[in-house]
Amino acid sequence: ERKATVEELRRLAIENEKSATIRAVYARGLVNLSIKQELLERKATVEELRRLAGDNEGNGAIQTAYAKGLFNLSSKQELVELKATVEELRRLVGGNEGNGAIQTLYARSLFNLSCEQEQPEIKETVEELARLAAGNEGRGDIQIAYAKGLFNLSCEQELPEIKETVKELARLAIENERNGDIQTAYAKGLINLSYEQELPEIKETVEEMRRLAETNEGNGEIQRTYANGLFNLSNNQEQPERKATVAKLGRHAEANEGNEDIQIVYVKSLFNLSCEQGQAELKVTVEEMKRLAEANEGNGDIQGIYAYGLLNLLRKLEESDIKEIGRELARLAAENRENAES
Repeated sequence: ERKATVEELRRLAIENEKSATIRAVYARGLVNLSIKQELLERKATVEELRRLAGDNEGNGAIQTAYAKGLFNLSSKQELVELKATVEELRRLVGGNEGNGAIQTLYARSLFNLSCEQEQPEIKETVEELARLAAGNEGRGDIQIAYAKGLFNLSCEQELPEIKETVKELARLAIENERNGDIQTAYAKGLINLSYEQELPEIKETVEEMRRLAETNEGNGEIQRTYANGLFNLSNNQEQPERKATVAKLGRHAEANEGNEDIQIVYVKSLFNLSCEQGQAELKVTVEEMKRLAEANEGNGDIQGIYAYGLLNLLRKLEESDIKEIGRELARLAAENRENAES
């Protein structure tokens, strides 16, 4: 039905070739069609948009429609074809300098490109995003594309370079303090930084993540990132510092009880803690893991980690307590078998 509608629009555009409005509506119909198409069909639709744009160089609506089609195409392409599509968008930007919509689509396609690249190409792409962002300070979508590109870049860097990238993300986050997407990109950049740091620097980075989490309470992704930062910090600590960090993570999990990802990170940290504990402390930790498992009955990850915690406890227990742990493990296995069957 969608295809038939666009075909009817094409017929109208041919019969009314002097009507710029009908041609623009036809172009918009092609864009809508491309959204639902697979790659080969999408290519053919964008090729028709290219022809329309070539015949209507002064028509901003059609130029924008062509840019939208190219962006839609870029989301389906592999690296080699994606590069060519982004280059065509760059050419369109040059031919439509005052068209902010086309600049935004170009920025978003550059972000798509950065998702597929490695060094040194990704650095060049993010530098182009930086140039675009500098010339479009008031355009939130372009600033977001740049921030996300910086995060992608941080995934490919070593520590000294990551520091500089995260510093730039921090600057963007300060200048766009109400933009949740940019705050999220900064938080994710911080977690990448923490993975490369030694303990004293990790503490500073996680403290910055805590500040971000406090100022973005409704942002689930930032809350998850802070949980991961605490988990990473705890993995680099010895007792009793590790225990204190896991307690912080517990309070964070309690404040985000509806966020299953955070609950999983917390139970993982409890399991890691249990590997280093004596019998008395281990019992307390496994009891907390049990509470989490009972509160998240349908979560197989949490149930599985709790089972491993029970095994840790089993190794430390006296003979008289082993039967009780065996019964608990049997109950867990039976419950998870029932869940799998249902």
